[in-house]
Amino acid sequence: MLGAFATTVWSSNSRSPDDLDGIPLLRGPPFLGQFRFFSSKWKFLNEGLQKLGPVFKFKILQITVVTISGEQARHDYLHSSSLDFDSGYAVLHGSGPDMSQIGVDLNSEEKVNVYTVKRMNVLLRKSRLEKPDRTANSVIPELLNDIEVRMNSWGTSGKFNPLDNIYKIVAQLTVRTVACREVADSPAKLDKLLQLLRACETSTNTWTVLLDWWPSKDKQIKQDAITGLYMMCMDIVTQRKASGTRQEDALQMLLDMGDGENDIIQVILPSASFAVVNSGVMSAWILMYLGTNPEWKTKVINELKSLISQYAPSADPSESLASRLSQIPVQVWEDSMVTTDLCLHETIRIVTNLVFYRQNIGNDTVLGGHKIKRGEFVLYPTSDVHLNPEIYSDPLRFDPSRFERREDRKQSLAYLGWGAGRHPCAGMRFAKLEIKLIIAMFLMAFEYEVVDESGDVVQKMPDPDRDAPYVIPSNF
Repeated sequence: MLGAFATTVWSSNSRSPDDLDGIPLLRGPPFLGQFRFFSSKWKFLNEGLQKLGPVFKFKILQITVVTISGEQARHDYLHSSSLDFDSGYAVLHGSGPDMSQIGVDLNSEEKVNVYTVKRMNVLLRKSRLEKPDRTANSVIPELLNDIEVRMNSWGTSGKFNPLDNIYKIVAQLTVRTVACREVADSPAKLDKLLQLLRACETSTNTWTVLLDWWPSKDKQIKQDAITGLYMMCMDIVTQRKASGTRQEDALQMLLDMGDGENDIIQVILPSASFAVVNSGVMSAWILMYLGTNPEWKTKVINELKSLISQYAPSADPSESLASRLSQIPVQVWEDSMVTTDLCLHETIRIVTNLVFYRQNIGNDTVLGGHKIKRGEFVLYPTSDVHLNPEIYSDPLRFDPSRFERREDRKQSLAYLGWGAGRHPCAGMRFAKLEIKLIIAMFLMAFEYEVVDESGDVVQKMPDPDRDAPYVIPSNF
């Protein structure tokens, strides 16, 4: 009965009688509002824009949420000083492990996002990622070794799900870089971490985000997962401090800076969570796209061979691939893999299509000619630009050369894969690096094809489920 009612309400796309701001209201069930938003955000927002035009709003309980689109609104949105990042994500996203949900406060007086970005800039500085002869605390050789060990465990032939196997590699690399050795070196602890992070994500819905006072099953699952993550990290931090043992990792760097236990955990957990999900998805999808686009796969392999020949020539047949790749300077990984960058850009453009979340904490403001009231939440779905045929020709086709043709320059801020404006992605450099390390190791170690469940070779990847890009599409 409720489902039928909700369907009827969805079809009633009229303006509210007291809607003085001129923004169409997408009506929902009385009191509850548009609960559907939490289960299929991408589909919900894009259907709303198609039905109601370039801007619309909807209610969830007493919260007003405005969805915008278009070039001018996008520019205003990404550069507005009135729109707050933290409160937008905390209220409407909420899938990350937020320690405040179990009553844990930061030791630092800074806002969580500001504090985390500052610490991430330290943890991911270039000198820390460089080769052993450049600094005593280098990360790249260890990351390449982690990849090699994982890939060796797969054997020399067979089938696997990249959204599982590659995802776990990304998790290990990320934890080694922004967290601690105790987890990175322990398969059991790493698996537990991933299980708890996934529980946080899958239990996120209206009941756990906006009705956190309601004793729902999902709320208990989420609280248990966050508590498990917190206790896991706290045990490691306190044992490290009590033993006096030093480790060359991110945890040690944060301890040396005098950060409190809660601050350290609040940096490590959300950073690991977002990085694992996003980089894990992109690493898997780019390998699948390359596997179904042999021309681009060959170009990337030739690019890698050229770099190895230039920076890591070896006459020793016993030298491992990881050892050779670790000789390539970090600057080369970042700046000289032009073809790989094109393919990564294109993968992100097609697959992720995130939703940006903000809340207007200032005075009433205007975005793209539309009035946004103080307290209202504002969403921008990046598919508005990434899948826009007026910007990207045949937008669902994998075609990295579109960036050589500068299709992304047809409008301002036409590519948002790494954030933009006041909130660029703080972990962008490392995310690109770890994805490139995985691509290099995989392409130089294996010959592969993409197959479906029946084992038949796939010539073209199906469209991803943009509400769940971390799972194999149902039509695959």
